[in-house]
Amino acid sequence: MTISNTSKEISDSVDRTLEPNTQAQIDEALTVLTNHKDAWAMMDIPGRIAMLDQIKQGLPKVEKQWIAACLAAKGADFETMAEGEEWYGITVVYRQIRFLRKALQDILRFGKPKIPGKVTTRANGQIVAQVVPYDWKEKLTLIGIRAEVWMDPSVSLQNGDIPQASFYHRPDKTGQVCAILGAGNFAGLIPADFLYKLFVEGQVVALKMNPVKYRFCLIKLVPLKKILQISTTMAYHITLDASQLS
Repeated sequence: MTISNTSKEISDSVDRTLEPNTQAQIDEALTVLTNHKDAWAMMDIPGRIAMLDQIKQGLPKVEKQWIAACLAAKGADFETMAEGEEWYGITVVYRQIRFLRKALQDILRFGKPKIPGKVTTRANGQIVAQVVPYDWKEKLTLIGIRAEVWMDPSVSLQNGDIPQASFYHRPDKTGQVCAILGAGNFAGLIPADFLYKLFVEGQVVALKMNPVKYRFCLIKLVPLKKILQISTTMAYHITLDASQLS
């Protein structure tokens, strides 16, 4: 019962802090993002790795709040399958941070991320890259599971390799502003989209949560607060009501 009350208190607290933004507030947020998009695009790889490390260090501080708020938003209880699903969502975020960090290190050393499996060509010329399992740990934990990326037919091998990390090889890194509409009730997906745009495509982000997930969006973004105040503003959270969507 104590846990449930805590969950409700967290959820109610977050609700009170997320009133719909006015049009002026949205315009201001987008202006700030536009003014900082080039600085984020030009940030070097060691700086990006340092930011990923800060996010990873900050996540444990909000994990329990994250779980409690997610369960409260769904009307679910602790010690159920629903709680297990939320913890799994957090592990997905940690996994993505780990892979993004490894990819950035690979780009620094080799100019591109390492593809863990074989790169092959289908009979029709389509390029296929095996990406799961990634390492011996995944071979042990994901027994019998194998995943491939089938490239767009327009992709061709260059000197025997797949073109990768195109953003990091652009001579002119001009920033862009991206709007992410956070759909779905699985907590790990929205940070995944958020981090992908920031660290793979080099874009700053305006994030709009769905009606369920906006209740605890601020809890998710807590690990990013410190980062947002370092040298560049790279993300804003925007809330809307129904009238603003028409």
